[in-house]
Amino acid sequence: MYASVLLSELPPYILTQNRLPCVHPFHRHTETYTGKASKVIVTPKEKRLIVDGYNVIFAWESLTELAKTNLDAAKDKLISLLSNYQGITGVKTLLVFDGYKVKGNHGSTTVQEDIEIVHTKENQTADQFIEAYTHENEGQYQMTVATSDGLIQTITRGSGCQIISSRELYSAMEAAAKELREMYDIK
Repeated sequence: MYASVLLSELPPYILTQNRLPCVHPFHRHTETYTGKASKVIVTPKEKRLIVDGYNVIFAWESLTELAKTNLDAAKDKLISLLSNYQGITGVKTLLVFDGYKVKGNHGSTTVQEDIEIVHTKENQTADQFIEAYTHENEGQYQMTVATSDGLIQTITRGSGCQIISSRELYSAMEAAAKELREMYDIK
């Protein structure tokens, strides 16, 4: 998805900052390089969006209303919206739901509409899973966590993650969809 960048092809002002340009509105690239610019190739880390599922559902008015009558329908709608967003941005998405109150729950990981979905196991919250996941994958991915939970924002920021609130995610998704509609002149 993201091609390697030959540093000698970048404008000089980029090279003096020791950073590569950002390719997504809410991600800041943090790869640095060493050596001679004409011979060094840097491959950006794969970007990941980690979404605190129930936090997002209950932060978005339309999903909250749907969840009042059918929580599974609200989850399916969020999955569909995230799948569209992933298709537009190319950023792989991990959606995490709490399963900690379900007796005997061993947790599960499934894929629906190309979105990886985790239901945590008994006695494990989505926050705990997200914290562990971001810590374990700190060097592997450039991660953005979507949640309005202040504690998990602080903890995952410590693992080098970018943070967006649930409402900021909604705005980013709306903006991406609008841009796509304008690009293809869809009314």
